[in-house]
Amino acid sequence: MGITPVLPSGNISITVKDDIILSGADVEIRADTSGDGAAGNIAINTGSFFAENGAGLSTGNLRGKGSGGNIIILAEDIISFSGVGTIPSSALVATAAEGNSGSIIFNSRLLSITDGAQISADTLSTGQGGDIFIDAEQVLIEGGNFLEGSNKASVSGIFATSQPEADGDSGSIELQIDTLTMNSGAQLAVGTGGSGDAGDILITATGPILVNGIGIEEIITEIAAETGMTSTRCRVL
Repeated sequence: MGITPVLPSGNISITVKDDIILSGADVEIRADTSGDGAAGNIAINTGSFFAENGAGLSTGNLRGKGSGGNIIILAEDIISFSGVGTIPSSALVATAAEGNSGSIIFNSRLLSITDGAQISADTLSTGQGGDIFIDAEQVLIEGGNFLEGSNKASVSGIFATSQPEADGDSGSIELQIDTLTMNSGAQLAVGTGGSGDAGDILITATGPILVNGIGIEEIITEIAAETGMTSTRCRVL
């Protein structure tokens, strides 16, 4: 009887001097695994990066024992996720199986997450959720939007969560920044809905932090670390 090898997913590495623009819900850069091999990493080095109207990046373990990959974006100027299509514009690392989720690392002058876009590191099973690390001069998180053809609302935010069906711990979020501005229902949240522990939020800022306003569906703008959340609490309503 033959032996099935355990092979990792390949990595994706993109280096572009000018801007990278992804637009539309059918536009995605992915490096997933569905087996026992590790998911690939996504590494982008660019002038500015834009994902809009439902476009995004994802890497994760869909099933099996393999660990999830990391998403790393190094931009000289702007990293921007904006808007929704049938899904939010997003960067997502996740595990839905035994393997641990990867992490998200962003470095830029400005990180902008607006109009329903989301940055997420999740666990939906026994694996551990990933961490999110942001190094930027300015971070703007603002607003929300309704998904195309739906009455479901997507709130703009950065999330590290262990979903209600999961046993794994959520990851943590760390921001090293000059300024943070959150408006109109924006979310910065770690949480757990299952038996796992919630992670931490660490913000080191040299300038002001502004958290202000109420967004769609009367969602308040907040920085939150919580247990007992539901899957609708912090993600797509």
